[in-house]
Amino acid sequence: MECVATCRPGLEGVLEEEIRELGGAGIEGGKRSVRFETDQAGLYRMNMALRTAIQVLVPLRTFNARDYKWLYFQSRRTNWHQYFSPGKTLRIDVNGQSPTLRNTQYVVHRIKDGIVDTFRKLADGVRPSVDKREPEIHVVAHLSGAKVTLCLDSSGIPLFKRGYRLEHGPAPLKEDLAAGILLLSGGIGDGGLIDPMCGSGTFLLEGWMLATRTPPNLNRTFACQNWLNYDEAVFEAEKARLSEGLREDLPEGMAFHGMEKDPEAAALFRRILEEHFPGAKIEVREGTFAGAEPVQSGALMVTNPPYGVRMGQEEDLGQLYRDLGEAARRMVPGGRLALFTTNQKAARQVRLKAETTCTLFNGALEGVLYQYPLRSATPTEG
Repeated sequence: MECVATCRPGLEGVLEEEIRELGGAGIEGGKRSVRFETDQAGLYRMNMALRTAIQVLVPLRTFNARDYKWLYFQSRRTNWHQYFSPGKTLRIDVNGQSPTLRNTQYVVHRIKDGIVDTFRKLADGVRPSVDKREPEIHVVAHLSGAKVTLCLDSSGIPLFKRGYRLEHGPAPLKEDLAAGILLLSGGIGDGGLIDPMCGSGTFLLEGWMLATRTPPNLNRTFACQNWLNYDEAVFEAEKARLSEGLREDLPEGMAFHGMEKDPEAAALFRRILEEHFPGAKIEVREGTFAGAEPVQSGALMVTNPPYGVRMGQEEDLGQLYRDLGEAARRMVPGGRLALFTTNQKAARQVRLKAETTCTLFNGALEGVLYQYPLRSATPTEG
């Protein structure tokens, strides 16, 4: 089947590589999306294992719709009864743009009418009901000029909602973005991972799953399990196969450390670890990174520092970024620093030469990922 995995801008490349490693074929990158081909087992595998995708869509049909009447007619012509039963709950969302179908709510309304009328005719008046909060079936309509593509969302709840972050601190980083930053930074090296301002621990948790090869959505349900062609035996076989690939013994010297000065955020991180990652060897230290130990040669230091919204003083923010640069040189000699921020002026205060930069989005906020190589310490430097 043909599938489309959606993602945040800037993560298309790493998502392509993920899909390739998971057995996808015919891979073609697009804007905020990657097209690929797979089978039913692959569809289940992608949902359980992709780290940087938001959803995995299965396009049903594409047609031209010059007006709302034609949109309804084409929606009704779609064989919805082949994909799900009339007793299921339904939600419809629209993305993209059309010069003639400008009213998004009316687009939803017309597609819903087409689906409902299809079932009324074929199921003796029984029809799906709309549930915007927890639907069993999620239909996505993509508008591109005069073309409309109707898709079934196989994921349901967005894939970045892993289930471990029921609470979070201020200005949280999305899980898929955190995973993408780690992958763009080369992954977790043998030295491990340090987050000097870890908050509720998203970088460290995503890093731990990456290092241990733990699929981020291994133990959740998906919308495709409500489809008529859902095969439980195939699903469970893929789940077992992914579970067999878990990496239990990490290389000696690979360590995971987080530092957080806010006691409430540090306590929240510990609660998440206790409830969702009881076996994870991640150390959480309450306090600032100034003068912090240990030194982890060859490790990756990753951070998402304040952007200036809550700092108040630009000078304080500049000093914070200077301290981050100094801490990276001291704590991860021979390693790397990955810093994501929307404040490019403050980023210059790190006083390191960025090897690469990449524009990424945390929600509506446009930021830059800076990657800095760090030279190894000499004997005189200790």
